[in-house]
Amino acid sequence: MLCGKAHRLRFYFFPLGMMILFGIVSFPVQATPRAQTTCAGTLHWQNQTVGSFVVVYTRDNLDVAKEFISDFGEPLEAEFQNYAALFGISLETPITIRIYPTLDDYECLNALAPLLREEDTHSHIGGREVALIGEAIKANLSNWTSTARNAMRHEIAVLFAEKITESHAPPGLLQGIGGYFENPAETFERRFNTAGNIQSPTRSIQRLLEEDVPASDALILLQQTSIAAYLIDTYGWVRFLEFLTAVGESVGYRQSFETVYALNIQEVQVEWENYFMPYTSGRWQVNIVHSYDLDRFDLLLAAGAYQDAANELMAAQPILGLFGTGEELARLEEKLRIANQGVLAGNLTLEARQAILEGDYTNCIEKAEQAISIYNQLGDGRRINELEIYRDTAFEILTLRAEMESLKGFDTPLDPQKTQRMLQIGQRLSELGDEQGVKEVQKTMILLSTGQRYFVEWITVIGLLVCVFLIYRRIRGLLRKKPPEVNLL
Repeated sequence: MLCGKAHRLRFYFFPLGMMILFGIVSFPVQATPRAQTTCAGTLHWQNQTVGSFVVVYTRDNLDVAKEFISDFGEPLEAEFQNYAALFGISLETPITIRIYPTLDDYECLNALAPLLREEDTHSHIGGREVALIGEAIKANLSNWTSTARNAMRHEIAVLFAEKITESHAPPGLLQGIGGYFENPAETFERRFNTAGNIQSPTRSIQRLLEEDVPASDALILLQQTSIAAYLIDTYGWVRFLEFLTAVGESVGYRQSFETVYALNIQEVQVEWENYFMPYTSGRWQVNIVHSYDLDRFDLLLAAGAYQDAANELMAAQPILGLFGTGEELARLEEKLRIANQGVLAGNLTLEARQAILEGDYTNCIEKAEQAISIYNQLGDGRRINELEIYRDTAFEILTLRAEMESLKGFDTPLDPQKTQRMLQIGQRLSELGDEQGVKEVQKTMILLSTGQRYFVEWITVIGLLVCVFLIYRRIRGLLRKKPPEVNLL
């Protein structure tokens, strides 16, 4: 019996032993006391509140914290408020900016945090913490001073994107958004050079969005940033916000591409690849936060697409109100004024056309004149010929109608010139499409012919009466008795 039990035990333990040997099954191993002490035991945190942020640091990083607060406290608060307005959401404050002494501290205290390299200085934890690595900052303090603000722009934008997507965004999409919010004038060329001046993507858009790669990988971050730039530059910020919202509501970003942009992932891949070369060649300078492209509206205005220009300018107005200069806002307002004038002229043109179709010729002339005046002010002559046709046609119809009114009546019913002119007016009004005017001519001709008939009838009656009278006089003269003196003759 004992042999049977031993046999059964061997039967169970042999496969289990093989699984452990080949790593198929593993058992949790308790962290070493050293790791536990490194993570928490020796770290004594201090903090200082700056606006919507609380900066948390250890004594070893007191100087780093003070310099950070002194140099970036107020500007960071202003940009945070602007980001909240731009994304249309608010984050629960205060936002923690924690300066971890070492990369080991960061990794030990945040097992699921994004991956970092030794040279990485920043990351984010969840939706309310920006992580800074003290030892990496100190290792190259002069470089950190020049890059710190962009690092914070990057991470704060990621926090907002994390919130709006309800933490469903893939890591590469978040990195791309963070990269886009950095000032490209300060970061692009260095990153592009480090990436080897690539002229075409090295990875698929799907891999770039789903890959969790540290921000220090210039080759990857450049391409991830270009994806965000492509979507915002091509389709606008409002659609991009809709996309991020859809990512939070849908089963994934692929479905969100189809929902918001009506594009599948393959079509997005093709469009982005076509955009990448212009992006690296100079389009990287265009950025809604740091250098809004106002020249693009000139193309729409020059093409006469006034409504499209007005829509896009109105979408740009609140963004430039947050991030633009006074000069940029003045330029936008002028372009919006031109666009609105163009829209007004277009609407007046449609109203003039509708008025002439409805026979409201006075209103047609008024609308056409207004539209012509506006187009002349805009220096846009493309629709003036059309408007002049509406105006001149309406004016001619009104002139002919006035002449027709003057020809009405029975004062000279047998005047052939009058009749001929009425016929000519009717023919011309028919050519101009004035059905009501043609009907008036027909009525006039009927009345005129009726008057002529009555005139002829009365002349005939009068003639007959004269003849009767003459006959009567003749008969009466014959019947009258002759005096005797006549017979003597």
